[in-house]
Amino acid sequence: MKLFKIFTMDSSKAWLSNYIVNNSKTCLFVMTAIMIVLITGLNFLEKDFSHEMWFRKSDPYLTRFREFKKTFGSDDMAIMAVYAKNGIFNPETVALVNELTDQMWQVPKIMRVESLANYKWVRAVGDEIIINDFLPSDLTPEDILERQKIAATMDPIKQYIISNDLKTFVIYAWPEPHFDQKPEYGPTVLAMEEIVKKYQNNPDYEFHIAGTVVMGDGLNTVTMSDLKLIIPLLLLTIAIMLVIIFRSFWGMIMPLGLIFVTIGSTLGYAGWANIKLNVTTAMIPNILMAVCLADSIHLILSFVHFRQDGLAIREALFKAIKKNLQATILTSVTTAVGFYSLMYTELLPIRDMGLLAGSGTLLAWVYTLFFICPMLLYVPFKIPPKREQFKLKILSNIFNPEKATYIINKYKVIIILFSFGLTIICTYLGFNNEVNSSTIDSFKDTVPIKKAYAFMREHIGGSYGVEVVFDSGKDDGIKDPAFLNKVDAFEKWLKESKYITKASSIVDVVKDVNKALNANQDEFYKIPDNSNAVAEQIMLYSMGLPSGVGLNHWSSLDNRYMRVMVVWTLIGSKATVQEIKRIQDNFSRFGLNGHVAGTTALVAGMDGYIVSTFVTSMLTAILLVSILMAIFFKSIKLGALSMIPNVMPPLIGAGFMTIVGIHIDVGTILITSVCLGIAVDDTIYFLANYNRLTKSGVSSYNAVLDIFKNTGNALIWTTVILVVGFGCFLFGSFIPNVHFGIMTAIILGVALILDLVLTPAILLLKDNRKR
Repeated sequence: MKLFKIFTMDSSKAWLSNYIVNNSKTCLFVMTAIMIVLITGLNFLEKDFSHEMWFRKSDPYLTRFREFKKTFGSDDMAIMAVYAKNGIFNPETVALVNELTDQMWQVPKIMRVESLANYKWVRAVGDEIIINDFLPSDLTPEDILERQKIAATMDPIKQYIISNDLKTFVIYAWPEPHFDQKPEYGPTVLAMEEIVKKYQNNPDYEFHIAGTVVMGDGLNTVTMSDLKLIIPLLLLTIAIMLVIIFRSFWGMIMPLGLIFVTIGSTLGYAGWANIKLNVTTAMIPNILMAVCLADSIHLILSFVHFRQDGLAIREALFKAIKKNLQATILTSVTTAVGFYSLMYTELLPIRDMGLLAGSGTLLAWVYTLFFICPMLLYVPFKIPPKREQFKLKILSNIFNPEKATYIINKYKVIIILFSFGLTIICTYLGFNNEVNSSTIDSFKDTVPIKKAYAFMREHIGGSYGVEVVFDSGKDDGIKDPAFLNKVDAFEKWLKESKYITKASSIVDVVKDVNKALNANQDEFYKIPDNSNAVAEQIMLYSMGLPSGVGLNHWSSLDNRYMRVMVVWTLIGSKATVQEIKRIQDNFSRFGLNGHVAGTTALVAGMDGYIVSTFVTSMLTAILLVSILMAIFFKSIKLGALSMIPNVMPPLIGAGFMTIVGIHIDVGTILITSVCLGIAVDDTIYFLANYNRLTKSGVSSYNAVLDIFKNTGNALIWTTVILVVGFGCFLFGSFIPNVHFGIMTAIILGVALILDLVLTPAILLLKDNRKR
């Protein structure tokens, strides 16, 4: 708080302004040294797009997920799905199935592959049990036709590695487990893409790659491609706007330079602090490009104004700094507070984004004051004639100060009632929204991974789901027929759901072998009556497997725990959470002790954190910004008044989200805190000037008119840059970031309208009542 008191004192403002002007070279040297140190950290910046990145190490969801991996291996998988126009069971397609299966074994980091080519087919031939590959490459045409008839009746493989119409086959590949290190699946996905390229020109086949392995790499690819697309577009847009505003080459170069050093320093700090680049922190460059320009624009504009009035360069800079110091520090701090409020969350990427965005905002203020301002003394900054400043017809037509002030004063009561009425309606709608995030729906429909999952849902029924882990209660307990019959009953119950397309476990293996041992009679497709028979059948099946391949992915080493792999067609965290709860609530009904695990369950655990993050960050931002405003204006009433046009826009935005069907997810929970911190900037400039003018004896009406004339255009331009900056997220492919950008742009636009319409209406009404 002392810091604000220091900078509200004229003597302190004069001292600091004088120091910067008279010690410009020192400021430039120190700032350059700081930049070099921070930017060097870019060499240590790492990426992490795994699902585990969202959680702290001690999080219960992550703890359970890692326990599952240690017991059964990773549930990550790479999927290659192929549609065969002429069906699967012909020599050409059988050869393709085997070729692709063999090539998938050669893919980096893959340790297990399963397809029609190597699916273990259990059957009895006389008194002998035969376990061999279902669709090897050496089959005759007659053998292939025989396999086709058999495949049509084999429930374990249908809607799993083969479609019901026998035209789509799927190859599953499981990577090596990773425990303490984040997975690097880039080489895996690249190798799969290279395999597909060899065959994709054949019109008889359609290829898709999917799975969590491809999904994780897809997040990386989409995020980086979004950066490569949006950043240049945003820089070009900002450059054009700066040229229009300043009519000067250096008026464009200096703010752009500020953008580069601020982003470089912030991400460099992330490198030093071991903060990873992920789908959320990757938004930092775009966010900082939008928010770090306001202070530099206000300072440079003031400098230009004073130079146009005939002041010498040093005096103009001194007055520009002194005039804007108080407002710029408060706008930077309030913006940073909005970002810092996101740090009170259990979701690590959001916490890191809040830290980096808040620190980057403050860093931009420091660089503006101690680097950009001193630079103005040394660059040949061309000062445009005064008549050219902001004389753009488009702004004059849209925003005429005299007309605006007259209309607002005349209809101030209607404006206030309409604004509050709209906010109440939108708030009601906003509270009817729901938390519902989906990794699949995070991609635009044009992204290959999104197309692949749509293909899988249409032809196979699903490609992901959850893992159900059961505890038999003792070592070798999974060989107990009573226990296995309970699991079997549970699996049958699962399959009754219209959303669940597959439920597989070691139960299927035991039933297959038991049937084969009893002359392939269907009535023996069941669990044997005693545990010795179960143990023998599991051993018999294991002996028929190739060297290095076992059943450890289905059960723990001590045979106490077993897993049931559930595949479904559900999309969205809301439906996922509900289905997980339904499954867990029915364990006791079947006399089973279990829990739901796996990647899907891990990601679904984020929903509760999303709600708490939204509430906590919003309340924290409102409280801290309100306190700062009250301190700045030395008035609780004025501080409270300043929050009205800033709390309303996020509430209006929340209603709009509900109307257009944008749910609350990891992108949209950021909006309120971010917008509150940024939108308050315009209010600060407006009320600071209003306070100054009215205290000097100017009437409220004339004060509003003066602000519109001298500050209105600057407020409009800085907001336009913000709106365009965040609006550029629209061109991205990662939907949560797209929603974040679009909604932030809309809300900031609404905030500007309220600052220019509602705020003066309230002030004019307040003044009328006093009189």
